[in-house]
Amino acid sequence: RRGIGTTLLTAVIDEATRTTGGRRTTLMRGYESDPAADLGGYPDDLRQANRSFDGLRSLLPQNRERVAPVGDLVLASGARDLDESGRSAVLDAAASATAALTDEIVVDPQQVVTLTSSSGQVPLNLENRLDVPAVVRVRMSSAKLDFPEGPEMVDVVLPEARTTMITLPVRTRASGAFPLDVTVTSADGTLLVATTEYTVRSTAISGIGLALSIGAGLFLAVWWARHFRTARRARKLVGTEGDALTS
Repeated sequence: RRGIGTTLLTAVIDEATRTTGGRRTTLMRGYESDPAADLGGYPDDLRQANRSFDGLRSLLPQNRERVAPVGDLVLASGARDLDESGRSAVLDAAASATAALTDEIVVDPQQVVTLTSSSGQVPLNLENRLDVPAVVRVRMSSAKLDFPEGPEMVDVVLPEARTTMITLPVRTRASGAFPLDVTVTSADGTLLVATTEYTVRSTAISGIGLALSIGAGLFLAVWWARHFRTARRARKLVGTEGDALTS
């Protein structure tokens, strides 16, 4: 087969380089590039669209039928006959198609979680309404909370058409209420999927707080003991002086 393909290609080239008189000649064609055009912000928009498309592919690795049309739109935005507004419109269509897929992954709204100890777990419910599994990355951030197992959970698989509960291990630095921001992205971390915010309340007393409480209790106990002794002495003195005056 390879030999046949080579023969046909040679025959085509030979026919193209033979004149009507039977002599061989060199076929030459002129080429002029298109004049330079101002693409405006299209190169940056295209890079962003490609990043989003890569993120979508990592989010839905088993759903090529839904992902492929988004990639086709990104490629179509570079058509020569499109002007700047036309290219933007095609990329906007790709962004809308991407959002229509990511919107099918829903996170619980803001919640309040109470911890009775310095460490615990925050429940995060993620609902995947798509008919195929999705793979996400979960990021946590807080100025007052620590994450003993790290601030990220990678390659979290969300089965299709169901809600999955994920537990987020946290550790509090002190008692009180602290915000916890949770961000859900595609598996590669480039495509934003959902965000939510928790309020974590800790009723546990830290080591420093416990020491201060014990110290304060001891101080009050000593103060009351001294006050009680002083009061008894004062009553005794009053009683002695009264007896002396009476006698």
